[in-house]
Amino acid sequence: MKATLAEFEKAHGEHWHIEMFHRAVKQLCNAEHFLVRRSCAVKTHIFSVYWLFIALEEKVVNKLIDNWYQFRDRIQTQLIKVNLT
Repeated sequence: MKATLAEFEKAHGEHWHIEMFHRAVKQLCNAEHFLVRRSCAVKTHIFSVYWLFIALEEKVVNKLIDNWYQFRDRIQTQLIKVNLT
């Protein structure tokens, strides 16, 4: 059974949103940087990662920032200003 163009575009769009989510979780929420070994600490880290992502998404929905990366850029800009002046 072949998919129609509309079905393919819908599936591709959903896949792309999942890819963007995983990239943001890795790049913005430090999902891959586990400095813990115990299972409870790992679970806490994963919970914190998703909590942070939800907070970022909430800021986007409430139009406090335009996108997830804008928040990181603002923080980095402030850190650079503080450390270079």
